[in-house]
Amino acid sequence: MNFAAALTVSRVLSANQRHERVKRVVEDMGLNDPQLLNKEVSLLTTSEKRRLIIAMELVRDPLVVLIDEPTRDLDPLNSYLVISCLAKYAKKYDRILVITLEKPRSDIVALLDRVTILSLGDVVYTGYTKTMVDYFSRIGFPCPLLENPLMYYLCLATVDRRSKDRFTETNGHIEMLVQKYKFEGGPYKRYAPSADENGRMNPPVLSALAKPGSTSNLGALVGRKFTHLFGVFCNPLSSISWEIIFLRILAFPCLSFFIWLFYFRVNSRSQYSFATRNGLIFNALAIVSFLSAIQTTFSFSSFRTRYFQESRSGAYNGRVFILSEAIHSAFVNLITVFGGSAILFYGCGLRDRDDGLNFILFSFVLYCCWNFVELQTSCLMVCIKEPLEALSTTLFITIFYLVCASGTVKSICNLDDWLFFLTYGTIYRYAGSVINSNEFFVANVSAQDLVGRNGVPCGYLVDSQSHCRYLNSTDYLLQRYTRPSNPTFLYMDVCVIRYSQSSG
Repeated sequence: MNFAAALTVSRVLSANQRHERVKRVVEDMGLNDPQLLNKEVSLLTTSEKRRLIIAMELVRDPLVVLIDEPTRDLDPLNSYLVISCLAKYAKKYDRILVITLEKPRSDIVALLDRVTILSLGDVVYTGYTKTMVDYFSRIGFPCPLLENPLMYYLCLATVDRRSKDRFTETNGHIEMLVQKYKFEGGPYKRYAPSADENGRMNPPVLSALAKPGSTSNLGALVGRKFTHLFGVFCNPLSSISWEIIFLRILAFPCLSFFIWLFYFRVNSRSQYSFATRNGLIFNALAIVSFLSAIQTTFSFSSFRTRYFQESRSGAYNGRVFILSEAIHSAFVNLITVFGGSAILFYGCGLRDRDDGLNFILFSFVLYCCWNFVELQTSCLMVCIKEPLEALSTTLFITIFYLVCASGTVKSICNLDDWLFFLTYGTIYRYAGSVINSNEFFVANVSAQDLVGRNGVPCGYLVDSQSHCRYLNSTDYLLQRYTRPSNPTFLYMDVCVIRYSQSSG
């Protein structure tokens, strides 16, 4: 409710005034029970959810509110409670609430000021509720004793489609009622106010004030996302809050630990370590990308529904919504990505410098990939209704990035020209090249000889018999990222220098 007020109530009012407005509306809708105030929305009853939704619209104090079937699927007691709260609110603040009811009960007749009965698009009656029985009695249709007048006259204006004769008869009957009201219903159209004016308030109309700006809405949306994420601190027993915490913060470190079990302490002096370390880099990029897409699909759906509801009412636009998602993710993802990256980097024995710069670069690249896929999935979910379809689409696009652009599955130099230059437009081209360069590049190309089969040093001899495919780690990078047609060309995404074997 506080966030709904922050998004819709003018900033002309102070924070205390907005909070008081929220408290009044919560009290008016019967939601001020201490047990309800900190209760999860998913645990509320149907009646409580219905009143909460209505309260979120009433908090901005509109002059006219149209509510469609507020008593649908509610039992008689809760139906009366909802209509009673709405009736009291309308009288207290002198506002107009238009309610549609398919099957109005007799106990709510006294709560309605005016009634309009429609049939086939025409008005059968509209006017003061207390004069409805008098009008129909006057035209020859008195309400039987102990009958619900609303239901009786609604049935009177309903078409019977059980047979062709009944359809024709009831259709003509309704046409007669419409014509009678046109000629004889004039005196009943005038509004007759309630005689009881006690307790009516005439405060200023809050919805007439200037709406909150984009900056205020952005802050409210970011605050609501953080509250949703860390709701476990308000309700530690909530299973939903723990599920959100696991998906957003703990899932990547847990998967990183699982990967660490297979890559524990890679031997960087062996020829086989190229494939092993390359596989580790691929798995790190894939896990970050896929996990980001999955958690976004399941956590973003509720915010997407709110966005469609609130944007239709003019609270904010899509740009503010996407920006709030990016700001929120930038802080939350920092925790989970750097935690999981530490397990992968140090646990698997990747190469680091004394100042820790390689680890920071490794973590930062994974962090950028996570944010990119999350933003990509969020944008797709705004356009695609079904979450699983959006997830399938973003996974397909991400797999293309990983296979064709990262350089971890397929060598960049073997791509067709059009696909080679297309990869420059993807983040994974730079992510893969930076992590590979971070791990494999050695400034002095002759600083370390690699070991082939049976511990035989490779030196500068590439020999398939001893499984010496690469001279050193720099040669590995050159075979991954340089074009055979121009081997001396220096690409900006891999800072390696091609050397001639003859000079060695």
